[in-house]
Amino acid sequence: MDRILLAAVAAWIVPACTDEAPLCDCPEGTVCRAGVCERLCNIDDNCLDGMICLAGVCAAGHRAGDDVPPRDGGDHAHGDPSAGDPSGDPGGDPGGPGGDPSGDPGGDPGGGDPSAGDPVLDASACDDVLADALFCDGFETGDLSRWSSSEEPNSVVNDPVVRGAWAFEPRYSGSGDSGGVIDVVPMSVASGMMSVRVYLRVPATLDIEGDTAVLSTGEYRAEYAGAAIELAAPNGLAVVDTIGGTTFYAPYVLPRDQWICVRLEIDVADSGGALRLFADEVLILEETGRDTLPDAGYQFLNLGIAAVEPAQGPAAYVLDEFAAATRRIPCD
Repeated sequence: MDRILLAAVAAWIVPACTDEAPLCDCPEGTVCRAGVCERLCNIDDNCLDGMICLAGVCAAGHRAGDDVPPRDGGDHAHGDPSAGDPSGDPGGDPGGPGGDPSGDPGGDPGGGDPSAGDPVLDASACDDVLADALFCDGFETGDLSRWSSSEEPNSVVNDPVVRGAWAFEPRYSGSGDSGGVIDVVPMSVASGMMSVRVYLRVPATLDIEGDTAVLSTGEYRAEYAGAAIELAAPNGLAVVDTIGGTTFYAPYVLPRDQWICVRLEIDVADSGGALRLFADEVLILEETGRDTLPDAGYQFLNLGIAAVEPAQGPAAYVLDEFAAATRRIPCD
């Protein structure tokens, strides 16, 4: 099946809105999606410079095959305030490679000195912004001691990192169905929202053959029903609904040799549930009307290289700032 290859890096966001009254709170020519107003379009020409028309709304990005200026290799994008995103980060990640020491004004709710940044947040958001998370690991212990089990080969590495000193690198040898997988069973979520987020950096040298699970969550028993984020061949992202047995492919081109913030939000319900996949705060995939409630609820978290297809050769990528919560987890 042909896939539409589009890259969307940051949404064009205008005032906040409520999904219950999607047109009342938004300016004319916009629509409420995922809690923000987004500009409507039919073709790229309806959008501002540097933006494309994606699923009826304008998003900053490029068409596959276009020349794309590289982002700072050590930081993740937060949106460009000059492109119409009032929530954009004027300097990127405080403390991250290439970041701006002035800090993220939307970051640490405790304030801190904006001229120096928050030293705790610089190491990991787990201790402040995500202190209420079900589970969070920025790997700043320099090991995998917070996880229940660890499959070799894997390691913590100090380059590249999103922030702090350490990140996690799973590796796959080229045989078997997984490599470097770590997991933990910290929770039981059977209603409301289940949200998981990780920063992902895929090297340009990695050939993605078939689909490979990066992150999974679900019930901790034989069926392991739930949902997963996958790398999709040749260069994309997908969500697997392991309850319904369906894989959904996002119209997205995976950037290489740079960090992206990937988040999966699950509206948990035995009918009428939803799966939403975000890349750098852009909604790139949404599936509604799903059974998203495993019989035992969401209990485990799994991170690494899993469910590998037979054609996949040796593989490795880097993950950092992983978190799970019962609320939306921002790309901080």
